[in-house]
Amino acid sequence: MRLRAASVLAFAASFAALALPAFAGTAFDLFRVPDHRAQHFDATASGGLLRTGQNAPQATTLTGTNGGSFLGHANWLRDSDARQWSVDATGSFSGNRNHRETTLRQAAISGDVDEMRRSANELFMLGAGWREYPTSKPIAIEISALGVLSRSQAWDHLSASSETYLGGSPLSGYESADGRWRHQYLDQVSGSVAIGWGHARDASAVHSAWVLEQRWLADHAITRPLADEEVAKLAGLISLRDSYASAHVRPEKAFWADVESALREMGVLAGDRLGAYASRHALDPELIPGSTWPRRYVGYFVGPSFSLVHTRDSERIDDSHAWRSSASGSFGPWTESRFGSYDVRHEDSPRLGVIGAVHRALGMRTHLDASIDASSDARGLRRYTNANADVTVRHWIAERWLADGRMRYRRTVARGAGSADLWEAYATGELQYFLEDHWSASVVGSIDRTMGAVPQHESMRAANLTFSIGWNRGALDAPALIGPVRPLD
Repeated sequence: MRLRAASVLAFAASFAALALPAFAGTAFDLFRVPDHRAQHFDATASGGLLRTGQNAPQATTLTGTNGGSFLGHANWLRDSDARQWSVDATGSFSGNRNHRETTLRQAAISGDVDEMRRSANELFMLGAGWREYPTSKPIAIEISALGVLSRSQAWDHLSASSETYLGGSPLSGYESADGRWRHQYLDQVSGSVAIGWGHARDASAVHSAWVLEQRWLADHAITRPLADEEVAKLAGLISLRDSYASAHVRPEKAFWADVESALREMGVLAGDRLGAYASRHALDPELIPGSTWPRRYVGYFVGPSFSLVHTRDSERIDDSHAWRSSASGSFGPWTESRFGSYDVRHEDSPRLGVIGAVHRALGMRTHLDASIDASSDARGLRRYTNANADVTVRHWIAERWLADGRMRYRRTVARGAGSADLWEAYATGELQYFLEDHWSASVVGSIDRTMGAVPQHESMRAANLTFSIGWNRGALDAPALIGPVRPLD
């Protein structure tokens, strides 16, 4: 109960952060998503063929596999601080054929087995999204939709025959043929609408720009610290970095050329360009390699939402089996049996809810994120209700020092199929440190408590403390080319 109350109180206190000083004029407040357009198309086709054979004194096996696939993707994006729309389309097809023949030859028995499997898979996806701030007020409208069509088919065939001999004459025999055809359909349409008050944007590029500024100052690549307006301008360029791949085969070359041009226009470059060392230093990871980079959002948003997911899933299976036997070389008539099944599942999941979030940059090193979302089945609260609250505070002690604290509360109630009555409170703290060529360390502590009432009263408590430390050191000597290379302090 203490942990649950602490989670709720921490969440309520986080929304009081709206009353904190706005830190007006910082690069986070000045940053705006630049107006840009991007489109990208790609297609890939592939195929293959494999044949193998195996001979043994009593059996011969031949195996063949062939198949092909096609994948196509198209994306259109228009983004800015005031509006965004996107369309994404994907289509794929793949087909395979596997064939295996086995021939058995022994003195008293002979047989043949023929196995074949053919399969085909098709997938089509079309998604679209639109977000608009239609007035000067921070009133947002967001609409998204996604359609998925999936088709999967498989044909299996197995035929076998065998004969036994006595004194070189046929004694008995058996033949069989089995087949299965399986066809699966999946059609899914989903959509969501949200209307609210506030404006939240991903300003992670500001943090990256700040890190680059500190590195370039240490490398003497720039002559002075950047003004907040210049950091925001550099962040706008960094926010487009991934989109360079839509137009360039070597996107990094074009991106860093534009970064140098921007620095040159600001009049801060120490030379005519960044130089090899400063350019390479800019590519170093901002945190411990392999760790998840925390995004830095700024702003707030609160409002109602509605979503709907319609799913139709069907499966059809047809099985056949035929066999006959022989005595003294004479086969009797075929006996056949067939079986089929067809299953269809329809599911509609309408959800009504409310979402709210507060993201504050408390200076360049400290960040606060708080969010809440609650949703319920539009046909009744007892069918499904879910509520989540999450508070995270991060502080960058130095470029590669990160302290992280988080509290989360979750409550879920559902009736009918998949019944649940669950609440969970979770708290964790983490400290990460990394210095290249020397030490790495991580400390993680967490407390988790979960309680459920369906199908029976159960509770679980867990506390965890994890500590890790690593060390490495190396050196490089090439007297004819360079001086001794030692780790940096």
